[in-house]
Amino acid sequence: MSTSAALAQTVPVPDAATANGTAGGEVYRLSPAEIEATLDAAATRNASQLPLLPPLPAAGQVQTSLNDGKPHGNVGMMIGTGGARAVWGSTVVPLGQNGVAAFSFSTGRWPGAPY
Repeated sequence: MSTSAALAQTVPVPDAATANGTAGGEVYRLSPAEIEATLDAAATRNASQLPLLPPLPAAGQVQTSLNDGKPHGNVGMMIGTGGARAVWGSTVVPLGQNGVAAFSFSTGRWPGAPY
């Protein structure tokens, strides 16, 4: 069972009886097999909607686009003298066929630095 399926089964559901003792609405749940089938269908659908990778460029040409449906990025770190340290990173995430989102972060400490 996937993590998503396990989470779906552990979400608390209120009792059918309401505070005044009357019967509440009926609760419907997906079975673990239905959850897995839904997650598999969603993964297949999303992957099939992405454009095909462009062919490799001919010698001397530059490939201008890449959408394999996966995030790409980098991360770095440094440790310096006197307790100086920093980490940074960035990623580009494809959104559907033509969209993209880019995220980056950095943080660091430079003890004794004037800034």
